[in-house]
Amino acid sequence: MNKVCPYCGHNRNTPWDDCCRRCGKSFFHPSLMPAAAKWLAVAAVLGGAYLLFAAKYGHKLPPAASRPAEYVKARATQLWREVGDRARFRHGFSPSIKQEKARHSGPRDGMAYIPAGTFRMGAPEENGVKNNCPVRQVSLTGFYMDINGVTAAEYAQCVAEGVCPAVTGPACNSANPARGNYPADCVTWHAAQAYCRWRGKTLPSGAQWETAARAGSADAYYFGADTRQLHRHIWYDRNSDGRTHPAGLLPPNGYGLRDMQGQIRQWVLDDYGQSCAGQNAPKGKYKILRGCHAAEDEEACRLSRVSKSEPGKSGVSIGFRCAAQ
Repeated sequence: MNKVCPYCGHNRNTPWDDCCRRCGKSFFHPSLMPAAAKWLAVAAVLGGAYLLFAAKYGHKLPPAASRPAEYVKARATQLWREVGDRARFRHGFSPSIKQEKARHSGPRDGMAYIPAGTFRMGAPEENGVKNNCPVRQVSLTGFYMDINGVTAAEYAQCVAEGVCPAVTGPACNSANPARGNYPADCVTWHAAQAYCRWRGKTLPSGAQWETAARAGSADAYYFGADTRQLHRHIWYDRNSDGRTHPAGLLPPNGYGLRDMQGQIRQWVLDDYGQSCAGQNAPKGKYKILRGCHAAEDEEACRLSRVSKSEPGKSGVSIGFRCAAQ
């Protein structure tokens, strides 16, 4: 503590004196206070004035001004979560952000839940039927599958956003605005996956597709093995006039999914080389298609049937639907 009064130069009489006995002023002169102490004093004065003001007029102030501590804490928590979520999404670990990217649709909107479990896939190769995989058990976690295949109108939204490539060709539903409620077609595997990612989803794996399409059935078709009933459940060559129809006209399967069999073939995520039907195929050269087109026969529409196409190719018989966890 200073021994001389900064105002009049008089010496302090005792170490505990706070004021000069000659002039009566405080020994704590601002010039002798550290810079941090100065700002602390200023903050205390301003804070006191603010608290008096808020106490009198706080009901007229916005929340950020009337409750500064609560606002700062809430805002800091929000920013922390956003930074963490963005970092996790950058490395593919945050489904919440993927859902946020597709807020206009949401990964569960228009989808059916397929429960977890162990399922039977494939069928025995008999009576000359080909492109089957041996019967085997697969275990899957629960997931969601689009109730209907992606329609031409839905794909057109992706094109308008500049994410998906446009489709051309007079025979393609995707190129004809009047067929908006028909299944999207003439779409490559890459375009189909781009659409699903734009929606915050993905193409289903082959196991997911067959599990969802079977809906618990062990027969060739989701409703059973009686081919006399095909016309009631599946668009195929005997009831479709060889063309696709508006989505969702025929009854759904046990999971509520429509047009899984018939109507249009559907891209899945797997390489054809990963399937038992295409074990000798070069890896990455072909992608798998499941289901059948409306112009194909009953044998082609079996649930176990696996077909292939190069991922860069498309056609009027090829469409898709999306899945999500």
